[in-house]
Amino acid sequence: ELKEFEQNATRSGRRGKEAFSKVDSAAGKLAKRLGAVAVAFVGIQSAIRGIRAAVTAGFGFVELAGDVEESRSKFEELFAGQLPEANAQLELLATNLGRSQSTLQNAASDLQALILPLGFSAEEAAGLSFEITRLSQDVESFRNVKFADVLRDIRSGLVGQSEPLLKYGADIREAAVQQKALELGLADTAKGLTQQDKIVARLSIIYAAFDKDLGDVQRTSDS
Repeated sequence: ELKEFEQNATRSGRRGKEAFSKVDSAAGKLAKRLGAVAVAFVGIQSAIRGIRAAVTAGFGFVELAGDVEESRSKFEELFAGQLPEANAQLELLATNLGRSQSTLQNAASDLQALILPLGFSAEEAAGLSFEITRLSQDVESFRNVKFADVLRDIRSGLVGQSEPLLKYGADIREAAVQQKALELGLADTAKGLTQQDKIVARLSIIYAAFDKDLGDVQRTSDS
């Protein structure tokens, strides 16, 4: 589906996505995917209309009705501006990753709640939320670690907690983040870096550390 997004993408977006285009090969993958996802939110409904009929509840998970409703309400509130497109993305993830929509709703909602106040546009935040959710599943598949643990560690890393990500080989301590941000040309000096600049730099480092993990769910399912 990402190839379809890329074909439909006609602009790269604002500052965050422009910065992603300058990173190394691992983060460059994020640039293409995030840019495409965020832009394609505008017209994605027709491309995935047929997928809705194919999505079923048979993912092997038992969910309490109250938990499902709570997840849905939280998701609808946080993605209020892009709800049809976000629901479509959610269904794509559920189909491709084999997880319940409730689990993915919670994951994407927690990320959206974290990212949106940090200076990204609603579309950028939504694109990042779904991409990081997808990445967490790939890391779980590739490294045999728990999805929830990976997601928690990446969330912590986004706001500057470096310790949880060191075990994955991602050094997001302040000096490394500043160096990466300056390499990306986000500011002329370390003092000029904004919080959003640092998040972009952290994402670059995180995706570089997870380069081999990217796409593992798809590779595994194809093998």
